[in-house]
Amino acid sequence: MKEIKLRPGIGRNDLNTKKWKVYRLLVKCEVVKVSITFKGRENIHKDIGEKHLYRIIDHTETVSKVMNGPVIKGRVMSVTLTPLLKKGQFREALKNFYENRPDKIASFDRVFSTAWAIPRYISGSITPSPGRQRIMVDWIKRASRGG
Repeated sequence: MKEIKLRPGIGRNDLNTKKWKVYRLLVKCEVVKVSITFKGRENIHKDIGEKHLYRIIDHTETVSKVMNGPVIKGRVMSVTLTPLLKKGQFREALKNFYENRPDKIASFDRVFSTAWAIPRYISGSITPSPGRQRIMVDWIKRASRGG
């Protein structure tokens, strides 16, 4: 289990960075605990921390499910997110996807911006656009190498 720690006064861009970090961990099939620690006067504004947690939950809803909802224990509010797929299922789906589209290549830097499509592709509910296919194929190549 990986843990991402936040504070209620986190800036918008810093929150976006943390959201993508959580997303990347979930795509790699890791269980993620997101916690917000309140100190001093911040205890009065638990609603702000709750909004931050719900933003992260909304951002990751395509690749995760909530195991434990926003829970407050003392001065810490936390939520536990689990990936939708297990590691074996994910790797197998990536290999199947790669076999169907071996000629398309893209940079690894852009993979996580479109990784939401993998679980939906696996379930058969979407067919990715050509741009997303190129990105996912490169990701699949790296995953098949064990990286």
